Amino acid sequence: MKKRQRPHYGDHAALRPGASIRDAAAVLGISKTELAAWCKLAAIPEADFERHLAASLATDPKRTSARRIMSMHAGNPSRARDNKRRTFICCPHCGEVLTDATL
Repeated sequence: MKKRQRPHYGDHAALRPGASIRDAAAVLGISKTELAAWCKLAAIPEADFERHLAASLATDPKRTSARRIMSMHAGNPSRARDNKRRTFICCPHCGEVLTDATL
């Protein structure tokens, strides 16, 4: 029995309906994890995506990402950080963390 070969990068003709995630990732030249993230992002309704994108750009345009938009859509704003930065006050002698404050 011959071992099944994955399609090569750019071989779009090798993808048929019902192809596996691994085959699709191999053709696109990305990892399975990245392809799964793209699929989750594509599953967000357009109106929700636009709303989350606008909110993310308004709070911090430099940190807008697909992961942030997906976490906002999932209702998990803690992963989106909401402009919270952690400040550590360390001992000047040993470097041990003395306090941890969220600003």
